[in-house]
Amino acid sequence: MKSLIISITVLCSFFIMQLVEAEAALAPNEIKIQESSVKHGPEFGEEWSDEQKIVWNKVQKWWQLRMACDWRNMENLYHRDAILYPYFNKVPFNFPAFKKFLMSAMTFSHIYCTVYEIRIIENVAVVMFYYEIFDPFPPKRATFVLMKQGTDWKIIATMSKDE
Repeated sequence: MKSLIISITVLCSFFIMQLVEAEAALAPNEIKIQESSVKHGPEFGEEWSDEQKIVWNKVQKWWQLRMACDWRNMENLYHRDAILYPYFNKVPFNFPAFKKFLMSAMTFSHIYCTVYEIRIIENVAVVMFYYEIFDPFPPKRATFVLMKQGTDWKIIATMSKDE
């Protein structure tokens, strides 16, 4: 029994050390999303324009709502005519079909996401990023396209692909 307790303690300590190392290893342009907590490095964010920061905050909000399975508030992030092309579907979804899918989607608790580009051209923003869900899923590349309507940015298109 004593050796079992020691083994469990060692394994738990190893696991905690791995989590701390992973968090410390985040590059300045990475965010770690875990249980709806969003963090990203200040150096990369400080180089962005105010509009780029607003767009990135909208994408972070999407991840927070997705992790919390808050579909009602997530719907508010999308334009009603959005077209969505996730990695798992052979054809794009319109928003009503995507919403139906989201209502049955699985939850997850750990996501690591690296943003590579936020390009704003007039009232359109293109966000390119890479993310990993630490479950049985391979890493993904994704693009979100947002359009500014008045003072708000709405998601008008998304696409993701397995790495």
